[in-house]
Amino acid sequence: MHTIPIVLALFAACVAARGSVTPTDLGERVWTNERFGSSPGFFGEPMSILRLEGSGPPRFLTVGNVIRSVGFEETGNSAYFNGEHWLPVERSSRAGSAMFSVVYATVEGVRRPVAMSGGRSLVAWDGERWDWPHASGERKLDGTIIKLYEHDDGSGSGRQLYAGGSISKAGDAPAVGVVRLTDPGWEQVGQGLVGIVRCFLTINRDGERLLLAGGNFTVPGHQGWHQLAVWDGVAWSP
Repeated sequence: MHTIPIVLALFAACVAARGSVTPTDLGERVWTNERFGSSPGFFGEPMSILRLEGSGPPRFLTVGNVIRSVGFEETGNSAYFNGEHWLPVERSSRAGSAMFSVVYATVEGVRRPVAMSGGRSLVAWDGERWDWPHASGERKLDGTIIKLYEHDDGSGSGRQLYAGGSISKAGDAPAVGVVRLTDPGWEQVGQGLVGIVRCFLTINRDGERLLLAGGNFTVPGHQGWHQLAVWDGVAWSP
């Protein structure tokens, strides 16, 4: 396993998880002075940005802690770039306030952008608004979710949605550090990671697809604090 490239890639993922956004190819439109796109743009603190799938001009979704305006309209902490302009995204009451980490995920057979609302509840974007009509979205997490990530461990179960952050419970069940979404709802991954998980990366080691987590945490069964841990499908190890 090539350690340095993997660590650098995970470092980049952790930087993105902490809210930094790098310029993205939009012709002459780039991120400058807290404004992305041509006028009207938006101002605020983006935490995550996602390029939408499909043909045509590049389209993006961004979510954040405080996205104050699109033109003169309040956005509710999310905005949509339609290829020409940033537009507000309608938010249902279930979507909450601050939103963190937006990714594509296949949940209950539907692949679409999903995000964490208020750091605790999963919401999905239907092309116009954030909402979550499915029962699996009702199982909230106690704590703050910093990063969402899709991982396929190669076992045949397909992609699963993982969430990392500072977590204490998934529904009524104890959960620490890392959880994943299954048919019944969120569940802790292995023995968990005690502390803060900020980012994930899928790596290949000796033909196995492993999940690498980055942050600052302890690994149950191992001494000391760690910044990296690997999930092999059975247990976490530093």
